Amino acid sequence: AAAPGCVPIRVLVATVAFGMGLNKRDVRAVVHFNLPRSMEAYVQETGRAGRDGASARGVLLLATRQSGSACSSTDAVLLRSWAHGVGVDVAAVRRLLCRLFPADFIRRAIASALQAHTQGAPRGSNTWRVSHTAVIGLDELEADVDADQATAQTLIGYLALAEPGMAQLQPNTHRRCAVRFTRTDLGKLAESHRIFALIAQLAAEAGVPAAPARRKGPTARFAGAKRPASVIDVDIFDLAARMDVDPADVVSELYQWRGRREVMLDWQAPSCVVGVSLDMGCYVDADDSAADSETLGEILARRIDKHISELATNIGQQNEARVSDNLGRVNAIEAAMLTAHEVACRALQCATSSEAISSEAISSEAISSEATSSEATSSEATSSEAADNEATYNGVTATEDSAQDIQNTILQTAIGVYFAVTQDAREQAACSLKRLTGAVDDTLISGLLDPARSGMVDDANAAKDAIRTQVRGFVQQHSGELRSARAIARVFHGLSGPSTMSSQWMWCRDWGSLVTTDFAVVQLCAQEELVRLHCAVDSDC
Repeated sequence: AAAPGCVPIRVLVATVAFGMGLNKRDVRAVVHFNLPRSMEAYVQETGRAGRDGASARGVLLLATRQSGSACSSTDAVLLRSWAHGVGVDVAAVRRLLCRLFPADFIRRAIASALQAHTQGAPRGSNTWRVSHTAVIGLDELEADVDADQATAQTLIGYLALAEPGMAQLQPNTHRRCAVRFTRTDLGKLAESHRIFALIAQLAAEAGVPAAPARRKGPTARFAGAKRPASVIDVDIFDLAARMDVDPADVVSELYQWRGRREVMLDWQAPSCVVGVSLDMGCYVDADDSAADSETLGEILARRIDKHISELATNIGQQNEARVSDNLGRVNAIEAAMLTAHEVACRALQCATSSEAISSEAISSEAISSEATSSEATSSEATSSEAADNEATYNGVTATEDSAQDIQNTILQTAIGVYFAVTQDAREQAACSLKRLTGAVDDTLISGLLDPARSGMVDDANAAKDAIRTQVRGFVQQHSGELRSARAIARVFHGLSGPSTMSSQWMWCRDWGSLVTTDFAVVQLCAQEELVRLHCAVDSDC
């Protein structure tokens, strides 16, 4: 029960899903315990308050850290570090593309192209096009690109956008399924149903007899089942190829039999499915007509390899642009909050010092007739400084309430700058923001006006020199376990990934030890140390 005189308050503690998941109009306040990832998230989440039209408040708890003369948000340091979690090296993209375009598929495509070239088939016809379906286990996919499956599938999406005819990302599915027969024997079902005849054929080819499986509790078979269950492991895509149907049709038919309580299904090996196609006519030039088959095959192999390398570079650059965009979003909201905080603090400082400044100005004016020329000049400068301070805050007497008003004005203007649609509107809002911030250093708002550059390190060499000894020691000790500079930088930033699982690396004293150092600097330093170590081992380097 509430204490006498106290008004009970209903509090909801939520994750970032709060921004889209709350349908309540009378929220009176939204308190951010941490800095949001972006200005879009901040506006969306804060906008949940006061939707009934009544007064509401938005509060953000801003934790700051001072590094020399620069001030930053401790939350922004972590957000910038997390933004690099989706980064992928070009070599990893190349490994992914080799999964999509395996060597046997390339050989088959070249053989088909040579045949079409010999027959004189017209370019653009289906004779030149070779297709296959790439099925990659999600665990294998993450290991190839050293990133989570969402990032890996984003890379495939970039490929599909860049080359619509080459790749088409399909819904994820399970490659394998353990089919447990609960009522009727597989042999009896195979006599009258094609799908089970092919399942029996697959089992026989694999040398796996349909032996009864041991029961593991009451759920091992349906109620009323009269026979022990037998289990067959089925490759869904192999079965679909034998049936000459789409894998989705096989899945649908298996579910129908499960509905009849004839089978139980245990889905395994979740996989990413990509439809891949190559138009080999694009790799043949008019000058190739005189080449023999062997020479033309080598030419086509080189051109395909070059095209795949170019695609890997372009996709890697697109993904780096995605990382830069996430960093810019963090820089923008950090700059807006720090600027509003700094201006409000200076307004309060102005309130405490305004009386002293005014008294000094009056005294200087009172004795101006006896002052020397230099003293009179000093008096005018002091009066001008006081006037400048007043103009900076629009002549408002700085109090705690007015400081909050100044913060609100700064934030509203900063949001206007960030979401400006046209360049003219952005420049106009930026001028208003600079006029409001007054004497505040421009570096504070650079993250809002130029978020792409605000996080850049001015002197990367000095930053590398400060961490080189620590990175060198780590590389010498763990180069056999972590072979990429990005993976090494993730350890120093405490970022878990397929090759840097937190459960395996948290024991390391270097885990998260350089989270305040720019990720790009740590990665560059690690790359230099890997090259130096390789050259020390390889005398031909």
